[in-house]
Amino acid sequence: MNLGKAKDHFSEYYEGTLDRGLKQTFETRFKEDAQLQAEYRAFERTMADLEAFGRIEVEPPTDLHEKISARLDRALWEQKQTQKSSIFSAGWLRALVVGSVAVAGIAVVFLGLNVSHNLGGTQNAGFIGGVGQTERFTYQSTNRGILLSYPPVNNRTIVIRGVDGNEFGRYDLNGQAMTNKPLINEADVPQLLSVSLENPNTDPMFVALPGKTKQSATSGKGSLKELALALSGYYQQPVVLEVSAANSDKTVSWSFGTSDLFHSAQDSVQDLRLQVELTKLGVLKISNN
Repeated sequence: MNLGKAKDHFSEYYEGTLDRGLKQTFETRFKEDAQLQAEYRAFERTMADLEAFGRIEVEPPTDLHEKISARLDRALWEQKQTQKSSIFSAGWLRALVVGSVAVAGIAVVFLGLNVSHNLGGTQNAGFIGGVGQTERFTYQSTNRGILLSYPPVNNRTIVIRGVDGNEFGRYDLNGQAMTNKPLINEADVPQLLSVSLENPNTDPMFVALPGKTKQSATSGKGSLKELALALSGYYQQPVVLEVSAANSDKTVSWSFGTSDLFHSAQDSVQDLRLQVELTKLGVLKISNN
């Protein structure tokens, strides 16, 4: 049982309905695979948060209906215009989103679901310019994406967009954390997202997510954002770009050849004097020194 197949059984294993033979195979893989353990623990925490969320009585705002209607109208229009794949996974994540809508009775896909618990594990951390140094995004690699977290703060809004400007998610942090928010790419080709803060407004962080199909191109020329997409697509690993707005569109050339992900990235940006880091949890980060 490979990692992707094991993750398809998270819900059944959690609910105790997994077939006996599959359960034994799953548990054997689980004991040997640290990444599978980390992702299943994140799944368990998300389920616990959703269950707790369902027990909270929330009085909806008086204009909630109008806001939901406006969001749904916009989403339907964008779907007809772009026909783009969702950033949410087709497996257990989609089930969680649908379940959370049913529990809450509101469109949490568009309005955001704020949950919090302590951040655990060894993750890579990154700054977004213009905020205090105690505020960091943390992220770890998952299948075709990352798990994104941000510490509990007041008066911060995290906005996730496609490079075309379409908004995929907006999360208001009012003393709560955003914890292990999955950003998953279900398309065949790599996708680029921007993650930015409002209050204050900041330069965005860019996240390149690998697609289902490994890309074959080993050379090219373009912006740093295009380099991030090329690296992610060829090496099938997420790439985070934390550079100034001026740097993100600078032109570079790349030729991967037989080099690994880290050295290919390092060779491509050496003239820009940027820092390249490959974390223990499989995320390549390119940032300002």
